[in-house]
Amino acid sequence: MSVRDLYNNLKAVVAINTTTGKNDLTGNLIDLQGFNGALVVVQSGAITDGTFTFELQHGNASDGSDLAAVPDEDLLGSEPVFAPTDDNVVKQFGYVGTKRYIKLVATVSGSPATGGTLGAIVIKGFPRHAPVS
Repeated sequence: MSVRDLYNNLKAVVAINTTTGKNDLTGNLIDLQGFNGALVVVQSGAITDGTFTFELQHGNASDGSDLAAVPDEDLLGSEPVFAPTDDNVVKQFGYVGTKRYIKLVATVSGSPATGGTLGAIVIKGFPRHAPVS
């Protein structure tokens, strides 16, 4: 087994379960212990109306009580926005901050009648110990 491959050096976890709707989305609290970076990948299905603006939050409390918006200097790329023209699109950005926990949230604007389908994963990278389980 080689530890120089992606399979043994990356760990994917669900950030936001794929859902269809018109409401704000709140993701899972993701523990980055043992990793030095993360890639956030958001995928859309059909978006009929409304705009979904994503924000990454971070903190060190295991209950998420200290979560705050990630400053731009801790991001690679920018947090995505999905509009009705973004059907079946994948957008990604990176996190290089030093906090242990991250959480992805989306705010919906435009008073959608039906909204859209969206989901997200976080790919943890740069493990301190490989292979990852």
